[in-house]
Amino acid sequence: MSSETMSRWLPCQGYCEMAGSANFFLSLSRCAVLVHGPRWCSSIAAAEMAGIEKKYEKQFYCSEVRQQNLVFGAADELTEALHEIADEQHPALIALLTSCAMSLIGDDMEGICRAAGITAPVVSLDSGGLRGQFMTGYERGLVRFLETLPLKEEEKEERTVNIIGWSTAYPLWEGNLREIRRLLSLVGIRVNVVLGEDGLTLEKAAELKKASLNLVLYSELGEKAAQWLKENENMDYAILPVPYGLGETRKWLAKAAALLGMAPDFSEIDRETGRRQEQIDLAVIRLKWNNRILRFGDIYACLTEGMAEGLIPALQEEFPDPGDIHLRIEGPGEGNIEGTIPWEPFEPVNVAKGELALVLGNSNIRNEAANYSRCIYRNFLMPRVNLSVPEKCYVGIKGWQYFLSDIIADFYTLAYMNRKE
Repeated sequence: MSSETMSRWLPCQGYCEMAGSANFFLSLSRCAVLVHGPRWCSSIAAAEMAGIEKKYEKQFYCSEVRQQNLVFGAADELTEALHEIADEQHPALIALLTSCAMSLIGDDMEGICRAAGITAPVVSLDSGGLRGQFMTGYERGLVRFLETLPLKEEEKEERTVNIIGWSTAYPLWEGNLREIRRLLSLVGIRVNVVLGEDGLTLEKAAELKKASLNLVLYSELGEKAAQWLKENENMDYAILPVPYGLGETRKWLAKAAALLGMAPDFSEIDRETGRRQEQIDLAVIRLKWNNRILRFGDIYACLTEGMAEGLIPALQEEFPDPGDIHLRIEGPGEGNIEGTIPWEPFEPVNVAKGELALVLGNSNIRNEAANYSRCIYRNFLMPRVNLSVPEKCYVGIKGWQYFLSDIIADFYTLAYMNRKE
């Protein structure tokens, strides 16, 4: 049996629903996450979260369910854990999550919390990973948080938006968010609250109603929460997939401004775009001149729905002479993007003679693609194995230049490796 066929049996190929729920709650300032489940399951999730932000492991706790508890329940253990966390850590919020095992047993977590008499607010959620993947858990955790959050009655501020559904588990989240804020500011739009941004306080989250519009940049994370806010708080929302590319980012900004009834001055955006486009064009010309034998070939991308909806149009319109784009959606979503070819799991990456393929995904996708000397790889999904640089971004105008700079540098490296003797 080939290694490609065997790889389908590897464990932990993606973060589970419990990890997704934990990721959202861990992004809240002074929030403790208590997993009601066995230690081994909690340890895996804690290690995954620590790989995202080291400090998260100090916010992560476990009720340490044992074999006998899977039969008789673990109310006493859970109550003890809740009291110790509340008394010693004094959290602003405790998020109580279940693992798969306890989801099947069905402990009455809300009843246990009421009986425990904990002073700190407690949000409980059945987050057993049998239901779905990371994105499913994230969006369920976000909606559950909103259901329990008392929003302040605020006067709407013009030209102000919330971003609904951001995740510290997505690579380059910090730099990407900084670029989104910068671009919106350049056209006169202020960002109020970012649900999912690291360090968000409960007090700031309660000010959601200041914004005139909720923007959903990753539909797999924020659409259901935006729908809940529309139905329960009458807050309008729009889905604008996170922008990539110079031209595509300008279109994105124009759409955001139009939704707010604005006609902003784009002169500064256009000046920056023109300057960066000149630099990109020069780099591409030099690349083609220096590598007349090799060229870019097909693109193989495994992305979330929100990533794909923003990135694929930029690849189609602004990437230097790409071949076919093969697309697979990670998590919920169909991925029916015009001009792409479905990329089925474990389908081989074909690299034609004289070409280098571009592979976008995570380390599992990189291993699946193989052809290491003929594939340029960039990480767009968790798990991450690289050193995080908070200032770096791939989205927006600045990010597109970073992205192409990395791709072109890798092209030169692989061109050297594949040179004719």
